[in-house]
Amino acid sequence: MAHDDSSVGEASGVSNLSFVKFANGLLNETNALVATTLDKLSEIRKFQLLKGNNAEWASMDEEQRKMMEERNESNENECKGSAGLCIETLNMLNYLTSDPVIRQPFLLDEILPRFTSCLLSVLNRLVGSKSLELKVDNMDAYNFKPRTMLSEVIAAMTHFSTEEKFFTSVAQDSFFNNGVPLQKALTTVSKHNMVTVEERVAMEQLIERVKVVRTQVIDIDELVADAPSDFFDPILDKLMQDPVLLPTSGMIVDRSTITQHLLNNETDPFNRQPLKMDMLQPCDELKQRIADFIADKMAHK
Repeated sequence: MAHDDSSVGEASGVSNLSFVKFANGLLNETNALVATTLDKLSEIRKFQLLKGNNAEWASMDEEQRKMMEERNESNENECKGSAGLCIETLNMLNYLTSDPVIRQPFLLDEILPRFTSCLLSVLNRLVGSKSLELKVDNMDAYNFKPRTMLSEVIAAMTHFSTEEKFFTSVAQDSFFNNGVPLQKALTTVSKHNMVTVEERVAMEQLIERVKVVRTQVIDIDELVADAPSDFFDPILDKLMQDPVLLPTSGMIVDRSTITQHLLNNETDPFNRQPLKMDMLQPCDELKQRIADFIADKMAHK
């Protein structure tokens, strides 16, 4: 996929908010394309298995067979289009994060959890327990290239192989699954020489570092279990890092939570009143109390 380097230079100079909106749109598109491609492949496989069962196929009347063939043709056409675009969006994520300047905004609290979840979700779908549902006959006919998808995700992740914040986000994600999908994906692309030696080493180090951080994340969760209720985000029920007041409802939520909401819907989630990013009011005193609470707990661990 060809890229215009001038656009990268322009993107590196945009404000955080503009980049968050851009990245959010790119992740939405990636998630939608991956879901469409893999869901359609699963349906195509079911059809191929059904048609391959001569007795079951023969037991259906002509109208049923025609209806299923038409539905399968529709699934095939949709899959051919989405699969190619799917690889392009993953390639774009890999390309963008290869630039040291553009890479940093992906570590913003408003984007990082969605970014890591997007990457890990792709790996889980491709090498996880349900990956057999994707093994259709003649994959190339549908523009489905799972190894290429894996290599794009692995390469993108290696760009963050020294970023502690990235390790933590991966460790906190439910798709991490003790690193099993990551290791399987790395083994697959390594076996087919689709990653460099440097990328393989960086990925192995990243997996081990995330496992270590994972134990620390679990410890933190246990430490803050008895934190005051006003320290927790009322939407996601997680300890807030940057609490802000919503002037339209008087509620306090974490900045990353409300930012993600406002990217798709500029209303207060508690009363549906119009709300924009520049209306959020920092709660510095509460933020300091939360930081002091964590520091005290860590000191007496």
